[in-house]
Amino acid sequence: LQNNVGMTEELVDKEGYPRNDIDLVRVRQIRQRVICLQNDHKALMKQIEAGLIQVHENNPSNTTESITTAPINASLPHKEPFLRVDIVSTQSPAEIAGLHVGDLICRIGTIRKDNFRTIQDVASLVNNS
Repeated sequence: LQNNVGMTEELVDKEGYPRNDIDLVRVRQIRQRVICLQNDHKALMKQIEAGLIQVHENNPSNTTESITTAPINASLPHKEPFLRVDIVSTQSPAEIAGLHVGDLICRIGTIRKDNFRTIQDVASLVNNS
């Protein structure tokens, strides 16, 4: 953290006095922040684990297709399509990116179903990218 002081090094000297070669307040703040982040990480990992267990219990097949089509997207916001691809020109950026006729578009940059107004917004976004 500071002057080779990490998460486990002593903050007092051999005589029991606070060390004067480090900023004790800053070291304690950083340690506290690291501990909070570690706790947040543990909580997120538990949520991910529970979600994975639920996905596998609902879909016992181990194929990649069954995992990708599991009802995970239902809980994600802004996943409603607002455009359908009608044409993909040969060797166009769209084709190179993997778009196909009939694909549904849920988001382009910052444009989503909830803020989409006209196709000109999409054209403007693409031209300015």
